[in-house]
Amino acid sequence: MTDVQIRPTGSRRRSAAHPRRWLMIGGMLALWVALGQPAVAQVLPPDTYRFWVHSQPGDPWGQVFHKSDWSYQANDGQFICLGYDWLHDGSLNHLTFSFNGNNGEIWDVVFTTPAVIEPGEYESLANNGRPGFYVGGLGGSCMTGSGKFKILQVVYEGSGDFIHVKRFAATFEYHCYGLQPALTGGILFNSNGILPPSKLQVKEPSSLPDATAGLAYMQKIEAEGGTPPYLWEVTDGQLPPGFSLDANGVLSGMPTARGRYAFTARCTDSASIVNGYPSQVVSSAFTVTVNPAGFDIDEGLPPTATKGNAYAYHFPAVGGVLPYQWSVIEGQLPVGLSLATDGGLSGTPSSAGSFTFTLRASDSAGHQSERKYAIKVIDPPRIASADYKAKKGKLMVIGEKFDIMATLLIDGQEVKPKAHDAESFSVKHLSLGSGLHEIRVANPDGGVASVTITVE
Repeated sequence: MTDVQIRPTGSRRRSAAHPRRWLMIGGMLALWVALGQPAVAQVLPPDTYRFWVHSQPGDPWGQVFHKSDWSYQANDGQFICLGYDWLHDGSLNHLTFSFNGNNGEIWDVVFTTPAVIEPGEYESLANNGRPGFYVGGLGGSCMTGSGKFKILQVVYEGSGDFIHVKRFAATFEYHCYGLQPALTGGILFNSNGILPPSKLQVKEPSSLPDATAGLAYMQKIEAEGGTPPYLWEVTDGQLPPGFSLDANGVLSGMPTARGRYAFTARCTDSASIVNGYPSQVVSSAFTVTVNPAGFDIDEGLPPTATKGNAYAYHFPAVGGVLPYQWSVIEGQLPVGLSLATDGGLSGTPSSAGSFTFTLRASDSAGHQSERKYAIKVIDPPRIASADYKAKKGKLMVIGEKFDIMATLLIDGQEVKPKAHDAESFSVKHLSLGSGLHEIRVANPDGGVASVTITVE
């Protein structure tokens, strides 16, 4: 016969040495199980209520009881009692199992978690003076014990004094006096005996291999964990025209339009059909780029460079067969910059000006493409000093490389100077409040210099 007890707030764990206290509530579990049967898909084997233990050589139990393995099942005449203890914060975090085999052996197994008991791995965590994990048998236990446990499944229902544990599955190990594990084992309570599946997740990276317009494409999106087989479907976004995603996660077709396409695919596993656990669902965003059928240098303009500053840019190409090879066939690169064979332009330009050149890109199949480029290297202005005379309302900015068409800005607002040349700006009748002010000189080619002054 199997018994159950749910203990209210403030109750204390009953010792396994007093099994008769548990017998006073006999028959409750039979009614409880009848009312709390799982869904039809959940198939329960005969050994639904199972407690198994393996005793390691040299541990106290093995030495005293001269055996290493024992397992109890409800249909052996064993009764199982369990109870949740409510703590002052209302957390449901303390669960006790008591076992009494028809051979007279008695066991008490206690699980305590920091908060509500839920699936996860736990070390031996104390809570309100209670042990994080405890095993006692036949009135014997360790004076100092430690251990860890893994809760695989826990399902309960109800509230207040009517909390019902419907299913519970866990494995554990218990140590004595800091030694090697003394006991290892587990509990399957009203569980189907099949360990819950691992977490379902997508294996493939979000960016899929490129496709080429007019050429057949096939790529499988992979998942792992959960319970195979998996069912895939597109839930958002757009597949490349000519593509489809089948239920097995195979993305295939012959793309008809160049571009970059983003979509979201959802994967559902088969747990509810195969093993009775709830099916897991996971969604992931993907992108796939469709390149043109032929090889070509893609659109893209290299940014302006600044004299004396490090520069880096990578010229783009699409289609063809990787890898690509790049070379300069005409014109001149900015002094200080060099082109790598993979299309990377880098270095520190040492001369200002506008530089034009033509590049050739070749793919590994012998296709070639050429494009003319221009890069401007600017020599930015420099501010050496900015002096403001509050009483006279006069600002003097001294520096170099100020273009005749340069703009003077104070705190982002353009100011018309009284005088301006390549090395100075002079402003009169200017009123600046106390605090910090930004002085900026902007040349028409994009070169900028700025400095911050403080007005008392």
